[in-house]
Amino acid sequence: MNLNESGRRMLDDCRRLVLPYSVRSQLNVQAGDELYVFSNCEEKIVLTKKSNGKDSSSIIVDELGRVTLPKELCTTLELCEQDSFEVTAVPEDGAIILYLAEKARG
Repeated sequence: MNLNESGRRMLDDCRRLVLPYSVRSQLNVQAGDELYVFSNCEEKIVLTKKSNGKDSSSIIVDELGRVTLPKELCTTLELCEQDSFEVTAVPEDGAIILYLAEKARG
């Protein structure tokens, strides 16, 4: 796996996360695009433009490059405001990977 572009981003109080411009441009992700959300562990969330047909939710990229993580996912993974993610583009897989980098204290 070639991890080409990345950046650290923080979850806000509305469950939103800004996808870095470099990550969005590498995968041609634009405002209005629908992304599918998958997670099979507590430390990694995968966003893709294609659904795997099971266990996925869809989210829309807003005009500022933000995505809002589904409430059910945040509850299941016990995510909260100010949790920090390493956001990485994986072009050969057509995916954006959100690695939980740091849990907020509190």
